[in-house]
Amino acid sequence: MARRRILNLNVVEKTIPANDSITVDASGVRLLCKESSDTFQMRIDDSPKIPFEAGLTFDLTEDPEYKPGDVFKRLTLINDTATDITVTFYTLGPGLKDSRFNNLLSRSIAISVISAPTRPVVTEDSLGDGLTIAVGATATITGTDSGQDRISLTLTNMSEDDDLIILAADGSRIGTVFPRSAWTKDISFTVKLKNLSTASASILCEVLEQYPVL
Repeated sequence: MARRRILNLNVVEKTIPANDSITVDASGVRLLCKESSDTFQMRIDDSPKIPFEAGLTFDLTEDPEYKPGDVFKRLTLINDTATDITVTFYTLGPGLKDSRFNNLLSRSIAISVISAPTRPVVTEDSLGDGLTIAVGATATITGTDSGQDRISLTLTNMSEDDDLIILAADGSRIGTVFPRSAWTKDISFTVKLKNLSTASASILCEVLEQYPVL
């Protein structure tokens, strides 16, 4: 008679109070954190605590000392912040693996991790039409506002025909915004926008920067 093996997958949803910890009775050999509103600390059984967040996985079978039948039995979730943290994770038994998180990433589907709020800053001319860059001219965007560094930058090239060249402060080329398209990067450093059009046409560029909330 063939031997049967039970493959367990459990979903655990918890809230870790601010500046506190909770203990969860959960057994398995693999652990996948699906969602978390912030980074937290985790202790698996009596092991040292480690930082954990959405997307991280713990696999006991990767331990060189692992033996069939070994499982973790207790998780201690630690919140060192001043705000409650919500977490959702899976615990999996022997022989069961979960690749859904990687599948979501490969399909570019958003994972529900709560991001810190940001403050949008838009660069416009006196008519509210964005930033106009003349042929051969360069516009500089410093990446600072109210003493804070930029989190992300979105540039939209409104031209129908001409590329907009993105340069670093030293003049090195770091990107191109093609006509009627947008370019977004998480960068805080100064960038320069160059219009190399040969058609004697200015380029209208919409500039959106995200900064930490004041």
